[in-house]
Amino acid sequence: MSLTTFLQRPNVAARMQECIQPPTVTTLHSPLLVPSETKNAALIGTAFDYLLRFELERRISFSATRPWVAEEGLQRLRSLKKPPVGPETIRTAEHIVKRATAAHAEFLSTGEPSKDLLVVLIQLAEVDLLIRSRKPTRSRYFGYASPDDVRELSRLFAVLPREIVTAHSRCLLNPTFGTASTAIGGADADLILDDTLIEIKTASSPTITQAYLAQLSGYYILAQLNEPLPTEFSINHFGIYFARHGRLVRFPVEQVLPLPSRMDLIDFFARQLNLPKRADPTT
Repeated sequence: MSLTTFLQRPNVAARMQECIQPPTVTTLHSPLLVPSETKNAALIGTAFDYLLRFELERRISFSATRPWVAEEGLQRLRSLKKPPVGPETIRTAEHIVKRATAAHAEFLSTGEPSKDLLVVLIQLAEVDLLIRSRKPTRSRYFGYASPDDVRELSRLFAVLPREIVTAHSRCLLNPTFGTASTAIGGADADLILDDTLIEIKTASSPTITQAYLAQLSGYYILAQLNEPLPTEFSINHFGIYFARHGRLVRFPVEQVLPLPSRMDLIDFFARQLNLPKRADPTT
């Protein structure tokens, strides 16, 4: 199970629908700066997630990161007696992670998003998707990065606004939520910058959907149920970065989850996941 599959349960989806209120603005009037022009939108989205985290790590000295999904997933695959993919695929994935590690170190030093870095990030994204789905997304072409995908990734990086690569006191990259993440089978958000929980979206439409709000709210509730609750998970705002529009939209948690709804969802998640109930620490 994952947060996504948990949120898709009929009883969970219904409860989220009841509790979540849309923010004041749900559709942004922002130009589409980077149209989707390839067939690998999911791959590019995952590659961009990595690239943005690399840039934040480079710019913000106090950023806190954790092992990549690709790294952790490969360790688990290697430990299985009967892996879901063949040894050749695992060797290819290991080679990609090794190259990505070197490219990551070079980028942190130079700040240059070289073609080699962009290529290996597309490949690393495919390893990431392999780990999550337990099968290659393109079995005949595993590990291939098309020039079109590389160009699109470069363009997404080029329109990054300063506000998405700035933090004053806290920068958590790909954070998980301890015991609560474990209870749901693993749940990792994209970013926490200062007091804002941010999801990165590479969708072509800059619309704040119910699914996006449910995802942010789900991470928020997991953060409250983490035991013990670290102070770095103090979250007062939600944010969505629409990467193809170069636009970050930010709004208070209270606007989407008023206090009664927060308390209701904390109790509901605790019962569904067999976790100890706790009070919302923001009250």
